Amino acid sequence: MLVVKHQLKNGRNPNYQGMSFKELYSSCREAFLVSTDVALRAQLTEFLDHKLAKLKRTAEGTENITIPIKNILLEQFLNEHN
Repeated sequence: MLVVKHQLKNGRNPNYQGMSFKELYSSCREAFLVSTDVALRAQLTEFLDHKLAKLKRTAEGTENITIPIKNILLEQFLNEHN
């Protein structure tokens, strides 16, 4: 849900490259969802394997997570699950 909200908020920006893994980890840790980055990567594995999320490394070495689904569908998903 954190990635969905981030992508909906920032996805209209043509330079949007996704939510950084570091930012996602920080947000998840604050919400007591994970305690280590390894635990977060383990949870993301299923989404990455089924291509519901993409993890890309930038030229600077930052890992960014995106959801390859149109924003209108993400908005519907968010509305249904809030």
